[in-house]
Amino acid sequence: MRPVDMQVIIPKTLEVAKEHQNLQESGKVVQTMLGVQFQKQQEIEKRKVNSPTKSEKIEVTSEKERRKDEKNKKRESPFKKSSNHIDVKI
Repeated sequence: MRPVDMQVIIPKTLEVAKEHQNLQESGKVVQTMLGVQFQKQQEIEKRKVNSPTKSEKIEVTSEKERRKDEKNKKRESPFKKSSNHIDVKI
């Protein structure tokens, strides 16, 4: 190598070393940020209350209430409509 080449290479190696170090540090920063974001998401998921499914919902009613509901259902006519509208087909 010529001395002129060395004068150009040495400053360039310092620049390249700084860039390389910045790239490595930025990767670590991104990893850390993703880790923190994942932990926050995990914490949010832990605090959420799971709503019960339809099969898990259980209504507790007394025997009297259940019988009363059954009687009311029997009294209602299946042909009874809530409106005064009559459909006639010809």
